[in-house]
Amino acid sequence: MNFEQRPELRTEARLTPQLVLNLKLLVLPGLDLQQLIENELEQNPALEMTEDNDENAGFESAESEVQGGSGEPDVQTGVLGGDPAEEFDIADLLPQDSWEVAGSGAEENGKESVIAEIIPDARITYHDILLPKLLTEIEPQDTHIAEEIVEWLDEDGFISVPPEKISELTGIALEKLNRVLDMLQRIPPGGIGCPDMRSALLKQLNLRGYDEASLEYRLLSEHWELVMQQNYRKLAGILQIDISNVEKAVKNISSLEPRPGRQFTSVSPEYVMPDFSIEWQDGKFVAIEQDSYIPRIRVARRFIEIVQHPQSYPAETVAFARKKVSDALMFLRAIESRRRLLRRLMDWIIRRQSTFLQHGTQFLRPAKLKEAAADLGVHPATVSRAISGKYVETQFGIFKLRDFFETGTGGVARTGIKEKIQALIAAEDKSSPLSDEEICERLQVEGIKISRRTVAKYRAELGIPGSDERRRV
Repeated sequence: MNFEQRPELRTEARLTPQLVLNLKLLVLPGLDLQQLIENELEQNPALEMTEDNDENAGFESAESEVQGGSGEPDVQTGVLGGDPAEEFDIADLLPQDSWEVAGSGAEENGKESVIAEIIPDARITYHDILLPKLLTEIEPQDTHIAEEIVEWLDEDGFISVPPEKISELTGIALEKLNRVLDMLQRIPPGGIGCPDMRSALLKQLNLRGYDEASLEYRLLSEHWELVMQQNYRKLAGILQIDISNVEKAVKNISSLEPRPGRQFTSVSPEYVMPDFSIEWQDGKFVAIEQDSYIPRIRVARRFIEIVQHPQSYPAETVAFARKKVSDALMFLRAIESRRRLLRRLMDWIIRRQSTFLQHGTQFLRPAKLKEAAADLGVHPATVSRAISGKYVETQFGIFKLRDFFETGTGGVARTGIKEKIQALIAAEDKSSPLSDEEICERLQVEGIKISRRTVAKYRAELGIPGSDERRRV
């Protein structure tokens, strides 16, 4: 027998252009998707809007017509993205229904999608606004790195812990960590993820086109303390320039954002467009898509005609049509992939959170991305992208999809525990309010085992003062 060691064979997943596009569109909220579709309609003449009642609008028929034309599709030029790996890797393969992009759910139920009000929420985090922006800029396989980095941001958007230390604590390769961190720091206004205010301002200068030789850059990098003291006369003397030049440079610096993270946390959106509503129909909860505002699009008939009959058109026209049809098919596949995965994810949430849907937020169950990913047959990073920036309307209000993936204890999610704390405090004797320790003990009676410190943390997040401040004489 030959016991010679052989190199281990490893198979790595290939991120095809179709899969990359699928994942980039998956992270978009509905309103952003609407804007993207409108932009694509302007840029790709092979796409056109269609009416709901157009029986020839189905994309599958368009694809079959392209394949069934008098000329065979040229796989090498990518008319149909001939590589099987270009099909869906996130959801199912080719859908059996129309390839139109449309808002179907709300219209079929006789309802119009409207902008719904959501009460400003103190729990708004970087996950709600910043993370979706970052996910559109990075490679899909780096999603987990982005989520980890966002957790290290303070309220001003800085990360005081060196990347080397984060790499050591998380096990993420330093090179990959720095790559995602660099993309984060480029997100407007720039400088998010930098270690301090000065480095954030320097990053913003860099993004605005100032080089290291510019006066603005030198003032921040070499004379930070004097700039903060507004000692322009001394700066002019050190640099041997006119004081008016210093004042002009400082004015340019003052237009920068010294705390770049605050715009993503200090203001909660007053209005959002729910992507789904959950309603009780025929004895069960169902998810209704609220996407009627999204344009219905298809491959333009005149482009299908060119691809079907290439012998009737000049070679340049055929080549152009093939390229644009290929791009259109890829775009439509990505939108359909997004729709199908979100639908499957909503069905999973309904199964997982059925008690909450009946009785309210105190009955939210803890759930992990890994659980949903395993049941849906996708990677946890894919689920993370799917829930980013998405909302659902229930009979108890509007919730972020991320709210359904919270940690907890005793079978109760974090949101449910906080609601129980709020209810206990609301019912307390104001002359003898409950201490955090007493709240902790009452929760433990209900099977919720958390520490006094955690109770204090949740109470603070709810904006509720301590027992001494709540006491009424």
